[in-house]
Amino acid sequence: MQTSLFGGADEPPPPGDAAPVGAAGSPEPGEEAAAAEPGWPPAPAGAETPLQPSLLDLAGSEEPGWRRLARALGRQRAGAAAGAAAGAAAAPAAPPSAVPADHPLRRLWPSGRPPEGLGARQRAQALEALRGAALGCTYCPLRAGCRGVVFGEGDPAARLVLVGEGPGATEDELGRPFVGRAGELLDRILEAAGFPRPSVFITNVVMCRPPGNRTPSEAEMAACRPWLEAKLELIRPDLVVALGSTAARALVDPAARITRLRGQWVERRGRRILPTYHPAALLRDPSKKREVWSDFQAVRDAYRALPPRPLREAGA
Repeated sequence: MQTSLFGGADEPPPPGDAAPVGAAGSPEPGEEAAAAEPGWPPAPAGAETPLQPSLLDLAGSEEPGWRRLARALGRQRAGAAAGAAAGAAAAPAAPPSAVPADHPLRRLWPSGRPPEGLGARQRAQALEALRGAALGCTYCPLRAGCRGVVFGEGDPAARLVLVGEGPGATEDELGRPFVGRAGELLDRILEAAGFPRPSVFITNVVMCRPPGNRTPSEAEMAACRPWLEAKLELIRPDLVVALGSTAARALVDPAARITRLRGQWVERRGRRILPTYHPAALLRDPSKKREVWSDFQAVRDAYRALPPRPLREAGA
C-alpha cells in the first residue's frame, strides 16, 4: 500500500499540516502565489494555443531577438484570449517555437534545435553540452541581476519532468532548482508518491532569478523558452508536471489559469502535462495540499501505466 506524504495510505492531509502562513521563514522567492494570476479568460477545453510566433515577426528589426519574440508572444496571447472568448475550436499541435537568429542556442546548434536521431547516451551528452551553453547565457537582462544560471538537474532520460517558475534566493545561491523550503516540500511529495528526486528531472521556465523575486515577464519567459524546449526534446519525458501558473502558461496555454486547469491532463507534442499548484502555494495555503496530493497520485498512476521503453530508447 502506498504511504502518502501526509501520514496515511493515499489519505489527504489535515488542513493544518503545512507550515502556517507567516511562520518563520517566508516561502522561497521566485515561487508565485497561486492567487496572483492575470485576469485572462479561461481557454476552452482542449484548446491549443502554443507559443509559436511567426518567423516574420522576428525579422526586419534592430530590436534584440528576445524582445521581438516576446512582442510576438504578447500578440499571440491576446489572440488566444479572444479566441477563447469566442469559443474557438481546438487547433492541432504545433512544432516548437521559432528560435531568434541571435539566440545563443544557435551557437551550439545552428538550427536552434538539438540534432535528431540521437540515442539515449548521445542525448545525455547533448544535454550536458546544452547545460554548458546555457550557463554562459546573457541573452536577457535577468542574467545581470542574479548570481548565475540554474539549469536544472536529474535523470537525463527521466520519464517524468517537473517544471517550476524560476529560481529563488536559495536556488540562485546554490545553482540548483527547488532547494529552498518549497523544494524541501516538493522532495517529500515526490518521495511519498514513489519518485526519488534523482529519478526525475527538475527545471524552471526561466533559469535566472528575477529581481525582487517577482513573476517572470513575458519577455523573460520568451528569452528562456528555447532552452526549456531543448531540454524537453533531449530528455523526452512521457509525463510533465507544470508547477504553478507560470509553468502552465509556458507549457500548456498562454491564457491558462492554474485554478481552472489544475488536475487536468493535457497533451502537447506527444507529452502528457498535468498542471498543479506550486509547492510555495502550499506553504501559504495548506488547504491546497489535498488537491496537490491527488494530482501526484494521478501522476504516479499514469507513470505506472507507461509501457516499457524500446531497447534503443532505454540505453542506446
